[in-house]
Amino acid sequence: MIGFYDYTVILTYLSMLSGTCGIIFCLNNIGHPYIGMLFLLFCGLCDAFDGKVARTKKNRTSRMKKFGIQIDSLSDLIAFGVLPACIGIAMMRSSIYYETLPSTIFFMKITERAMGIKIAFTVTAILYTLAAMIRLAFFNVLEEEREETDDKGPRYFHGLPVTSAALVFPTVLLCHIVFSMDFTFLYWALMAIMGILFISDKMPQGRRTERSMRITDALLIGLAQAVATIPGISRSGSTITAGLATGHSRPFAVKYSLLMSVPAILGANLLSMVKALKNGVDEKTANDIFDEM
Repeated sequence: MIGFYDYTVILTYLSMLSGTCGIIFCLNNIGHPYIGMLFLLFCGLCDAFDGKVARTKKNRTSRMKKFGIQIDSLSDLIAFGVLPACIGIAMMRSSIYYETLPSTIFFMKITERAMGIKIAFTVTAILYTLAAMIRLAFFNVLEEEREETDDKGPRYFHGLPVTSAALVFPTVLLCHIVFSMDFTFLYWALMAIMGILFISDKMPQGRRTERSMRITDALLIGLAQAVATIPGISRSGSTITAGLATGHSRPFAVKYSLLMSVPAILGANLLSMVKALKNGVDEKTANDIFDEM
């Protein structure tokens, strides 16, 4: 038989099998996202230890090492690329067809906008999986270059590791259970952001500044800031990532993100003042507010 079957690859095989089972359960009928979440957590557990286990075998040949790198990336694509997308599809279906589950976990019933939401979420899932594949393929290229140069120095990750999906998405689902609220839109927003972060450092180094900025660039970065209004999403992280994705230099992306925060902060303070005046504020309280400002 082709391939290798010793103990160094067992965890990788188990992770791939777990990811495949999770995909099947999520896509079966309407699907249930929590079953997929359990399989995703198991994939993350296997991935955390597969490298350590493989390195305990001292007499691995070059072919065995290369084989291990390839199957690890292919397994990660299934477990942390395709499976999270299928979990999201299961959440979408649950939100469309259920108002509540027997366990009283609340889902928004979004049947009225089902077609548009299906299209948007499906496109997001496809692009997220594509970004994960690019990230893993680029990592393989770096590993091959590292072996050819016999580089023994410290290893650095480029971009957000796809294995972070084993922490981010189960956290959203756990919040869904704890707070009995529908976090479907938050799940998909995080998927879109993570897909960008997977490949953000793979894009050519941006050189554009304010002189070459287009209106479409400003709109895209503004959209990223709007997405950051969802709790748990970093405003600065979203806007800086969007700035880098549109080809701008890192210093300009950071500066532009800082400048974008000024109208948001001033607007929030203005709304707070208007609300306070409508509800009635005595002179002493108003003076205290202005003193703090």
